[in-house]
Amino acid sequence: MLLLSLLPFAPIATLTSAVSAPLSPPSLLPSKMLCGRLRPGRARLSTLAVRNSHIGQPTEYTHPHLVAPGELTPGICSSEYSKRRERLGSLLPAGSVAIFPSASIGWMSHDVPLPFHQSADL
Repeated sequence: MLLLSLLPFAPIATLTSAVSAPLSPPSLLPSKMLCGRLRPGRARLSTLAVRNSHIGQPTEYTHPHLVAPGELTPGICSSEYSKRRERLGSLLPAGSVAIFPSASIGWMSHDVPLPFHQSADL
């Protein structure tokens, strides 16, 4: 996606070849994206198949040097999280609910949210 925003005047063939690399993980399916190419006096739109972005939590596909296969976070596998949830559920009385509060949204100004940063005091 960054490539498309940096090269708005590149020929469509260049953009197509740049984003048509084979997808490595099966979870990253191609999506349709509108790409505008402007010429003096007129505009042209075409669709390109591009990869879904790799924004978010690292995975074994995007960060193999950090996350091993089967892990959700570095050093902790998915079965460990499942065991933790089961253990917590077994400790709760029947019919109860566990509520985990999250951080409140901070604001830098009237309409600009403050990005969340984990507290170092935890």
